[in-house]
Amino acid sequence: MKHFVKAASLALAATTATVSLAAPVAAQQIKGVAYADLEAAARQSSAYVNAVQQRQTTYAAQIQQAQAARQADAARLQPLADQFNAARAAATPDENQLRTLYTQIQQIQNEGEGKLQQILQPVALSEAYVNEQIGDQLKAAVDAARSRAKVTLLLGAGAVIDGDDSYDLTDEVTAELNRLIPNAQIVPPAGWVPRAQRERQAVQQGQPPAPSTPPQPESR
Repeated sequence: MKHFVKAASLALAATTATVSLAAPVAAQQIKGVAYADLEAAARQSSAYVNAVQQRQTTYAAQIQQAQAARQADAARLQPLADQFNAARAAATPDENQLRTLYTQIQQIQNEGEGKLQQILQPVALSEAYVNEQIGDQLKAAVDAARSRAKVTLLLGAGAVIDGDDSYDLTDEVTAELNRLIPNAQIVPPAGWVPRAQRERQAVQQGQPPAPSTPPQPESR
C-alpha cells in the first residue's frame, strides 16, 4: 500500500487535464499485460485538479502574502546583487567586500525561504491532505482498472522503455479514481499532519501508526 501512496504524493504543481470514465484497454498485443503511471493518474484526477483550483481561492491570503514577501526580498537583494557583480568585475576585486556581500545575500535568501515556508505552511498541508486522500483510494482504483481490463500483470511506467498506447492503463486508473473520489476536502482537520510524520511520531512513541483521518463534509 505504501508504494501506491508514495506514487500519489505530489510536489506542488497544477494540472488542467481531467479524464472521464474510459473504456477498458482494447486489443492488447499481449493479453493481460499493461503499464500505468500512477503519479500521472493521481495528478490528472478530478479530485486533484479541483483541489488545485479551489486552493487558489481558499488560501488566497497566504498566496498573496507569499508573493508580497518574494517581491520585498527581491527589492532587498537587487542592490546587493548589483554591488556584488560590480565588485567582481573590478580590475582588482576586493575579496573581503565580495565575501561580505555574498554573506548578506545568502542571509536574506535564507531568511526569505524560512518566511515563505511559514506563510505557505497551510497550503503545503492542504496539498499533503489532498494527496493522502487520493493515495488512500489509489490501490482500489488500480485493482478496479485491472479487473475491468482483465490485466494480470501491471508494470510501472518507469519500467517500460517503449510501449504501444494500447498497453497504457493510466487513464483507466484515473477514471476509477474519479469514480471513487470525485472531490477531496482541501482543508485538513485541526492538528492534522501527513502520514509520514504520523508514522515517525508513532515509532518514536512505540505505538502503531494512527489511521488516516477521514475527510469531513465541508459546511455550506
